[in-house]
Amino acid sequence: MKFVIVPDLHYLQNNHSSTDDEYVVRGDGPPTQPTGYQARLNLLVDKLQSENLDFFISNGDIVHDNPNALQTVKTKYNEVGVPYYVSYGNHDRATEQEWVDVWGYGRNTDFEFGDYAFVLPNTSDESGGRNPADHEWLEERLDHYSNKAGVLVVMHVPQSSRWRNSPDAHKVRKVLKESNNLIGTVFSHVHGAITTERIDDLIFSMTGHFAHYGRNFYSYRRFEIVGNNIYTELYDVTNDRVIDRHRIAKEGNAFAWYHQPVLNYDFVTHHIFENPV
Repeated sequence: MKFVIVPDLHYLQNNHSSTDDEYVVRGDGPPTQPTGYQARLNLLVDKLQSENLDFFISNGDIVHDNPNALQTVKTKYNEVGVPYYVSYGNHDRATEQEWVDVWGYGRNTDFEFGDYAFVLPNTSDESGGRNPADHEWLEERLDHYSNKAGVLVVMHVPQSSRWRNSPDAHKVRKVLKESNNLIGTVFSHVHGAITTERIDDLIFSMTGHFAHYGRNFYSYRRFEIVGNNIYTELYDVTNDRVIDRHRIAKEGNAFAWYHQPVLNYDFVTHHIFENPV
């Protein structure tokens, strides 16, 4: 099984021309090619078509403050030719009904693929809030999938104040920690964040951005399940390189994420994985 999690696209917003924006990572600047939002979307779809995917997830901020454009992105996403699923971001601004009208499901959604399940809780609203997920809905969904080989939870806004403009969602993290088959959590929202960290005994894996500020490259996170192992890597689309890589393995009642060094940001095809994150 191979899939990709795509971070913020912000369709309708062109790249900033200045590197002085407060959200640009120090030492980096906004991507320069392509700079327009339509060209970014075209690039993303071209890359996804080349990945030989089973499916992909677009993890929020699909558009920038105008839900009327969601249908345009959906039409383009259809060109990838594989199933895909979307989460709701703080810049998508659609009401529940508008979201259902475009995608066919609500702002909280989930699905299963083979032996694995994927839960996509909503972390925002039409006013653009950065909210805790609905922990009761999340708990019910995790219970529903408790017999799966593993569950990956994908949300737009990180559920920890470790990141700016993100809630300190204690109840959400408590529910996640009580799961018996949680692989980890994947977030977008923070354009400059590309790390995988353990916070409050939970894996928080970040995806960078495919948008208008942050790191000076577009990125997304690849996943591949091979036998009993899951591999994930942060792929820099702009420079065609892998930034980091992990092997995820079930150990007892939990999943461990082992880090593989990628020296000087050049991908090394060896199989040396260090201690768990």
